[in-house]
Amino acid sequence: MAARKARIFISYAAADKRSAQQLAEALRGESLDVWTDESLSPGENWRERIADALAQSDAMVVLLTPRSVESELVLRDVEYALSSKRFENRLIPVVIGEERAPWLDKAPWVLKHLLMVSSPSAAKASKRVADALKKAG
Repeated sequence: MAARKARIFISYAAADKRSAQQLAEALRGESLDVWTDESLSPGENWRERIADALAQSDAMVVLLTPRSVESELVLRDVEYALSSKRFENRLIPVVIGEERAPWLDKAPWVLKHLLMVSSPSAAKASKRVADALKKAG
């Protein structure tokens, strides 16, 4: 029987949807099962669906941008991951395109102490995320 693919939850600000979709596709290219909120339908109980997706995920990737570091919803996702043993060593902040941006100072302090993936492209970031998850076991 084949091993189950790791399930990755991507947390991002709504304004960064395009970047999140690019990252999701790149992660899928690394044979990871990725959940984003793009599967939500209008009128659906999105809080319930997000809670279900979090409960079924093995890891969380947080797409850090100037918008996401100020997003209440992204912060809630990070708090959930920090409170869950399942996400230990599997909460990965990702910055695409910027090496060291001043807005990163606004990111939750705990994310700055985790292995942060910084890469010029979603494809390169996804490879580093996949490698980090393999090491985490």
